[in-house]
Amino acid sequence: MKHIFGKILNKNELRGEFSICKDLNKQFDKNKLGLKGFAKYDNLLLVQFAREQEKRYGEPLYSKETGYLQNKLEGVGQELRTIRKEGDRSEDDEVTKLSKELKNEDDISDTLLRIYDYLLKNWDLVYSLQATYSVLSELTDIRGNWKSNSRDKRAYYKILRFVEDEKNMDFIGK
Repeated sequence: MKHIFGKILNKNELRGEFSICKDLNKQFDKNKLGLKGFAKYDNLLLVQFAREQEKRYGEPLYSKETGYLQNKLEGVGQELRTIRKEGDRSEDDEVTKLSKELKNEDDISDTLLRIYDYLLKNWDLVYSLQATYSVLSELTDIRGNWKSNSRDKRAYYKILRFVEDEKNMDFIGK
């Protein structure tokens, strides 16, 4: 048995009954509950891992309701414009393109991957925004699950342990 984020993980979860995608969804959901419009933690490693899982295991995904994701993605674009204060419209173009793809494409799996790429490209500016974690939570919710193997699950647990240690160090340092 392993203890991660206050939860006991048993061998059954490691073998197959545990869903990385669903657990990431919970992690992103919790993280967006920060104070004063900011996320609780910087979860870069979890986001990179989610992107890699989507790339490796993301099967075609058809006819999903994406209105909420489009709305939250546009919110991240607005936050970026506010942060930059330069009137840079390239973010508008990219967010608009991704939103249109979500709305118009039959298979949105490639678009989901590009949304991860968009967030990671702008990570230094969006890591603390609640809207970012709303998008990430919705990405994992829409996907539902990946066909991850036990090696992926072990890697995920290691990342969770590292992130948990980082959170504890932040707490001790304050």
